Amino acid sequence: MKSASVCSLSFFEGRVAAAIAASLRSLIPPLEFSNYKGVMGRVAVIGGSKDYTGAPYYAAEAALKFGADLCYVYCSSDAAIPIKSYSPELMVTPLFDDKIFAMPSSFLEVLNEVSLKTEIHVHLPYIRF
Repeated sequence: MKSASVCSLSFFEGRVAAAIAASLRSLIPPLEFSNYKGVMGRVAVIGGSKDYTGAPYYAAEAALKFGADLCYVYCSSDAAIPIKSYSPELMVTPLFDDKIFAMPSSFLEVLNEVSLKTEIHVHLPYIRF
């Protein structure tokens, strides 16, 4: 037979879990037939080089699996083809040259354009600004 303290603790945990689930449901918009591409979220992943193609891929795939509609990956020119070959769902754009290992002078303009069309930005290491 269970003691009263164990039952009350599990009852309390159940109420907390239900409250957390209710608050999460209020944050996630419902799926509707009137929705169009991009309504459920647009994510930009900035990073990756010739030797580091996995991190931007996994970050972008995780965003898609958690419900984002569109995911843009801005990476080095040497990493663009491998990342494109991992998944056709990702929109991959080469942004900088791996040999220089630095952002182009127009990076702020590109970042401004990216920030206008996406809600979330993921910046990965291995990039010098």
